[in-house]
Amino acid sequence: MARGLAGLLIVRGEIDRMPEIALAREHHLVLQDFDPAANGVLREPSVMERMVGREGPLITVNGRVRPQFSVAKDGWARLRILNASASPYYRLRIEEHSFFVIGVDGGPLPAPVEMEEWLLAPGERVELMARGARAPGSYRLLSLPYRRGAPIAPTQFTLADLVYEGEMEGDYELPGRLASIDPLPAPFSRVRSFTLAQGMMMSFTINGRTFRADRVDTEVALGAVEDWEFVNTTAMDHPMHVHTNAFQVIGSDGEPVRAWKDVVNVPAQSRTRIRIAFRDYTGISLYHCHILDHEGMGMMGTLAIR
Repeated sequence: MARGLAGLLIVRGEIDRMPEIALAREHHLVLQDFDPAANGVLREPSVMERMVGREGPLITVNGRVRPQFSVAKDGWARLRILNASASPYYRLRIEEHSFFVIGVDGGPLPAPVEMEEWLLAPGERVELMARGARAPGSYRLLSLPYRRGAPIAPTQFTLADLVYEGEMEGDYELPGRLASIDPLPAPFSRVRSFTLAQGMMMSFTINGRTFRADRVDTEVALGAVEDWEFVNTTAMDHPMHVHTNAFQVIGSDGEPVRAWKDVVNVPAQSRTRIRIAFRDYTGISLYHCHILDHEGMGMMGTLAIR
């Protein structure tokens, strides 16, 4: 993945058949960074770069530098975005435009949510609806500075340009309802705690252990609903990803946010709780930090669903 092997799998459903969504110009954006040498060969990261999570100066969208995506005047653009970078976060903003978030990792939200910006951690996906409501022209899709804790100075840069082309006949708004998502019920079991730490000898750990493929770290029962709490003791953010089983993030009010996720950012020196249901599959799965160097240096665990 750090060398570019990533892409999108689009699963279409009810939201795609809604006329207000279907009329929008749909664009797919895969965000990646690279660190090529003068001869074009990708440079291997140093030990320190792996510790903080490699970041390259060449930022691409679908393998191109600063491509253009179109929107009609008074129409809508649907931007389906994947952060396929090894470490960088993208704090997204469209110049002089707000946008509506209509979906995240696991599918559509219950209703559109208007935002001015959106933080996209490694591995996360988001769907944005942007309206061509300004004067015709070209507007930058920016990544604003974000300090994830690594000793890398955060900068602002342009990912792509949203260019007005043509004009939309008529006027339409986004639907008020997109999907039905029930909050997961509170579990009867205790909260499982996962302490994220930086270990000795170039390692990152979960509950004091680095990854071993021949060991089961967490065992759950099929049909169970559990609360997991990630406790980040390090000075860097860690985007935690759970394979196979989508979850809901517990909000500041103690209630699950009605959105299906499979990656959640855990900021430095903080804790984040998720609620997860193991309903459909038995077998072996994984959970890990989606900063690929941290995963490779041990911040990963094996999950057995019995």
